[in-house]
Amino acid sequence: ITPARTNRVTGRHQVSKELFRQFTIPVRFFILLHEREHFIIPTREERPADLSALQLYLDLGYPTIEAVYAATKVFRLHPETIGAKHAERTRDIIDFIDDYKEKKQLKSIADNE
Repeated sequence: ITPARTNRVTGRHQVSKELFRQFTIPVRFFILLHEREHFIIPTREERPADLSALQLYLDLGYPTIEAVYAATKVFRLHPETIGAKHAERTRDIIDFIDDYKEKKQLKSIADNE
């Protein structure tokens, strides 16, 4: 069971009400953005959907830790599949957040000069 999925032809999202109730609003929003990106890009690949959704999520000011929680909490729904692939995906998200914060800080410094 997945918390959400998207029809890549129509863009229609399906959400598991039972699973979504377990998540905070920011985690729910990140999951929905991720699903949206599967349609917008379009792709079946998880990494481009993750990072594109993450860019928008962070631009809107949502908390970075909740984006990491979104990945790890969803992965925990399927403990039998957790492995190197999920660790790499989580690392990609964390690295993206670190880069995002660094760029934002550098922009802030440049704006104040």
